[in-house]
Amino acid sequence: MTSTDIYTIPYTYLLTHVQTGKKYYGVRFAKGCNPSDLFITYFTSSKYVKSLIEEYGIESFKFEIRKIFDSVEKARKWETKVLSKIGVTKRDDYLNKTDNISRPPMYGLENPVHQVGVKEKISKTLLNYYETNDNARKGKPGHLGTVKQKQAVSKSNSERVWSEESLLKLSVSQTGLKKPPLSINHKQKISEFQKGKPKLKIQCPHCDVIGGVNTMGRWHFDNCTLRR
Repeated sequence: MTSTDIYTIPYTYLLTHVQTGKKYYGVRFAKGCNPSDLFITYFTSSKYVKSLIEEYGIESFKFEIRKIFDSVEKARKWETKVLSKIGVTKRDDYLNKTDNISRPPMYGLENPVHQVGVKEKISKTLLNYYETNDNARKGKPGHLGTVKQKQAVSKSNSERVWSEESLLKLSVSQTGLKKPPLSINHKQKISEFQKGKPKLKIQCPHCDVIGGVNTMGRWHFDNCTLRR
């Protein structure tokens, strides 16, 4: 792992809205996520939380990291366990509208698509079907056509010679440099919001060393020399 690699540290968190007393328990497991991004660059996926932020501001929320995990699967299962245990769907003091278990299978962790081999079977079935049948989107904007047409496009792209200018544009688009930089006012708000708050410390499960999130993510956890 190099210093430019993105290390993912899944975690669960608890939000409390000061004015209303409402709470929200959630999980974060996106690629490259880190406990230090909570309420700095990540403000949950809940539309109810976002609505309160728009009305009262981010300062109206208190937040805390509840648990850190070494895998996405463990983080998601733990969130489901906690939501079910405290019965969020039956409580008025929580903004959560589901405990994941009550969701139909296609939306929950038990989605059959996640089972080993199922995705491959679906892909093979679809490829065989579209060899002799038209796609439902045929003739509509954005439709690539048959499997053979898609393979031709893929081959064409693989043989394409990229100019330095094109590669630079691609690099800029992929690294997010096109995104507008944070304003001075926004940076000051983040700085003031973080003042006086203790920096998050995490512990490596392999060597028990405790340290800052960024350093630990680089040198410990999956990269720990004592990992078995």
